[in-house]
Amino acid sequence: MCGGNKEVSTVAETWADDGLWHDFRRAVNMSMSALVDWLRIAPTDPDWEVHPDPAGLWTGYRVLNILRKQRGELDAEDIAVMRRVVEDVRTEPTSEYSAWHRRLLSIGHDPLKKAA
Repeated sequence: MCGGNKEVSTVAETWADDGLWHDFRRAVNMSMSALVDWLRIAPTDPDWEVHPDPAGLWTGYRVLNILRKQRGELDAEDIAVMRRVVEDVRTEPTSEYSAWHRRLLSIGHDPLKKAA
C-alpha cells in the first residue's frame, strides 16, 4: 500500500498542470533552432558577461530537452526547470541588449519578440 502512495506522489510531482504547461510554452518564445544557435554563439559573444552564468546555459539545454518531450514524459527535474524559466521571464528586466536580455535568450525567451 505504501508503494501505491509513493507512485501517486511521483506522478503528481512530474505532471505539468495546464497553467504551468501554458505559461512555459508562452515564456519560451524562441524556436528550437534559434535557441540552439544562441546557445552555440552566446559564450563567444564579446559582450557576453565576464563570468557567464553557466546555470543559464545549462537551463537553456534543459529547455531544449523539455521542448522535445511530450507532456506526459516530463520528470520532476523538468517541472522544476519549467517553473524556474516561467519565474525568470516574469521577474527579470527586459532592457534591450543588457546582460538580463542575454540571460533570457539563454533560457529560450526573446523579450523583444512580440507576443502572438
